[in-house]
This record gives sequence, C-alpha cells and structure tokens, in this order.
Amino acid sequence: MPLIIIAGGPCSGKTTFAKLLETELRKSFVRSSTNCQVHVVNEESIGIKKSTGYINSQMEKSVRGSLKSAVDHLLSADNYVILDSLNYIKGFRYELYCSARTYRTAHCVVWVECRDEISNKWNEERISNGFDSYPENMLQDLRRRFEAPNESNRWDSPLFKVCMGDAAKDSDILQASPVVASSAPVVPKPSSFRRAPSKLPPTPSPSPAVPAIHSSSSNSNSSISAVSFSGTTPAARGAVDLAMAGFLSCERCLAAVCEHLLSSGAQAATPNSSTLHLPRGQADLLYELDRTSQQVVQAIAAQQALSAGPLRLEEFDRALSLHRVVGMAELQRHRQQFLRLNSQHPPPSSAAAGTLFIEFLASQI
Repeated sequence: MPLIIIAGGPCSGKTTFAKLLETELRKSFVRSSTNCQVHVVNEESIGIKKSTGYINSQMEKSVRGSLKSAVDHLLSADNYVILDSLNYIKGFRYELYCSARTYRTAHCVVWVECRDEISNKWNEERISNGFDSYPENMLQDLRRRFEAPNESNRWDSPLFKVCMGDAAKDSDILQASPVVASSAPVVPKPSSFRRAPSKLPPTPSPSPAVPAIHSSSSNSNSSISAVSFSGTTPAARGAVDLAMAGFLSCERCLAAVCEHLLSSGAQAATPNSSTLHLPRGQADLLYELDRTSQQVVQAIAAQQALSAGPLRLEEFDRALSLHRVVGMAELQRHRQQFLRLNSQHPPPSSAAAGTLFIEFLASQI
C-alpha cells in the first residue's frame, strides 16, 4: 500500500499533519469496510530524540537508516505507511522511492511548511512543556540544509504542499485570487535544490514588504528581501504573503492527499533490475555452487598427489581421467571460468553442481 513521505523543516507541523492524515485514512477504511492498516513512522516511534538524533552527521545517518529500516519492515499490501520526519535530503527521498518500487506500491510526498516565527514559537512551547525539542543552533542549521522537493523529479512526484499555521489563510487567498498572483513580481528560480536568497527589483509601489517565511540576508542594492523555494511557485510580494504560493491549507491538502491515495490515481511504481530483491534461493544456490566447485578442486589435487590413474570422485559418482598433472593454479582458473558461466542460472543442487563441474573439467583439460 502507499508510502506517504512527509518532508519539511523542523517544527513546521509535520506530526500534526501526519496525525490528521492517519485519522482521515482510518475513517475512510471504516466507511468502506477496508481491511487496511495505517502506520506512522517517526523518531519517537523508533525511540530517538530529535535533540540528539541530529547533533552531527554520524547520528543523522544512523537516524535515516533506522527510519528506512522501519519503513521497509512495514511496507506491504495491507499497510499505509506515513513517514513523519524531516526527510530534508533529496538522496534519502530517492532511496524511499526505490523502496516503494521494490515493494510495488504507490508513493507521494507531502511538503509541510510554515513561517519561521511560527516554527520558533512551537519549538519554544515544546521546550517550556518539557517535550523533545530542537536546540536553537540545530533549528537554524536544519532549515538551512533543507533540500526542497521538486515535483519534476520522479521521486518527489506526486507532490502536495501544505501551509501550517496562520499563513494557511493567505495561501487560500492566493489560490483563489489569480489577479493578485499575476500582478506580483517574479523571483528568479535558483539553480540549487536548497533554499537561496533572491533579490527583487526595486518597485515604486508604496505597499510595505511582507516578511518571507525564512529570513534572508539584506542587500545594499535592494530594500526588500525574499526567499524562493527550488521547484515551487516563486515567492513574491503583494496584498498577501506570496511566499506561500502554491501551498494549500491543511484541510484542502488533507482532502487532496486522501483523494489521491484512495482513488485509482495512486498507481504503484514498477520495479526494475536495480530495485528487485535477489531471491533467497538464488543466493543459496550460488553459495552451493562456489562451495561444491572448491570441494571438487581440493579432491582432485589430493588424489593427484596419491596416484596417477583415473580419479574417482565417490561423492559425485564420477571418474575423471587426466593425461597429465594439473596444478592448483590451473584448476582454480577453470573453476573461476565455470562460476562465471553458471552464476546466472546455477544448478538446482550441490550434487548437480559437482557433476556439472567435473564434466566441465573433463572437456577443458
């Protein structure tokens, strides 16, 4: 069943949205009498504190590995898995996309955002209430390193963008007001995946600038600064906060995600050779092929040292006549050649592998 990847900055409302989505999906399953389960995977569910899990790169790598392992464990035909975490690295989102392809399930990405002042307020409330929170320097560092989803990438598509907090009202106004959106100046799209400050050209409009959702450094050539997100509708100034352009309110995004997941539009990704698991039996057969061929080589070398006649290999009920003494190096060379020829389609058993290898040696020596 689908994998829902929730991405966003720290303290942006991801867990709130994940819980609301979980509730809506469960209600839909009850109404339709569907026997499906919803699982939410986050740092809390695997016993990792946010204040220590992102303290350095080694800890971050460990956290990502634990999250992906939990997701892989839960993905099945009857489970909806919601990954509620930062997911701020595009390479990690690609790994999750490959997992969805491996398990032949659909996937989507939900980008959750809010203004910095709201995020700071929520983080301070968590600190005052004694809940797990981010230190101030970590909060700023994670925001700076966030690699925004880009719906033109297959691993970030389909992409749903939700605005949490007070800015959601402005987002809905923007969606319903094409006149305001079209009249706003456009910020050039940055080439990096990360958020980058962009300069707006001076404008004679007397209207005051609206704060962007993330702070940017001031510029001496322009009295206004803004932030644009790679792969999204550009941020701009206007009667409403156009920095949240393209973002839906929580209610509208919930309805859109549920409609996509519960309709036929959520199609499973097709696996390819890089995402398919090697069958367990195949790996065992390769091991048996290697072990049995090595056993035959050692038996031939041992019998050559004892006698010069035909070599009787009792275990495989075969005899091998050699017209000369074959050294270990030559036997190993033939063995490596035999393994290369049969690695794609190994014999079904060790006995068959031994018999086939003896016949191969008889034709080569």
